[in-house]
Amino acid sequence: MSFEAAELRKRDPQNHAQLFPLVRPVMEKVATIITRHVADYEVDTLYLVGGTACFTGIDQVVEEITGIQTFIPAHPLFVTPFGVAMYDT
Repeated sequence: MSFEAAELRKRDPQNHAQLFPLVRPVMEKVATIITRHVADYEVDTLYLVGGTACFTGIDQVVEEITGIQTFIPAHPLFVTPFGVAMYDT
């Protein structure tokens, strides 16, 4: 499968259940990195944003590994563009 075809496949939520076992280890790695970075802070909630947050189930994996309540906002792809647009130089 070409890279382009794989990208399209993973973006389609209908394929998420089939692909989940393949991407879960990456999600676990992300959660482990988050755990390490928040270890010195009192964090009671995480919000996941960006394209990866669109993959069904990542919030549950991150919450399972970190032990921190984890949410995905309604439009996780738009957080960065909105933030950049709001930045006033």
